[in-house]
Amino acid sequence: MIANPYAAQLEQQVLCANPIELVGIMLDHLVASVLEARQSLLSGNRTARGRSIAKALGLLGELSRSLDLRQGGELARSLQQLYGFVADRLVQAQSQQLEQPLIEAAETLRPLRDAWKELDLAGSSGSLLAFSGAYSEVCAESNMRFSMSA
Repeated sequence: MIANPYAAQLEQQVLCANPIELVGIMLDHLVASVLEARQSLLSGNRTARGRSIAKALGLLGELSRSLDLRQGGELARSLQQLYGFVADRLVQAQSQQLEQPLIEAAETLRPLRDAWKELDLAGSSGSLLAFSGAYSEVCAESNMRFSMSA
């Protein structure tokens, strides 16, 4: 018997996903983990906060390792930098028990997740161009956060 009734559904979704859908699933879970960490911080549940941040860091690691920096060019390098920024925010939130880094992480990830969903909806034809345009907007919004935190 499955302890979590959604686990089988998620497993099926992951097994049937193409690479674009798989990254979208990971981004959905990443944003959800950051939001769960924030809620756990606010409620004082240190164990749940740590678990959510660890899950988010694991997802960031997987996303980062999946980047092909040679073929992906500037886009892959920008995503790697963005993932590093979010990971830094999560570590700061965990070590200093602060809410603001979790807010910054969520605000950075949401536009990326939304742009990725647009890529998935656009299908394969011209979708990378659509994602690049949407991602440029994400970078413009996030550059201010990167420079402010550095």
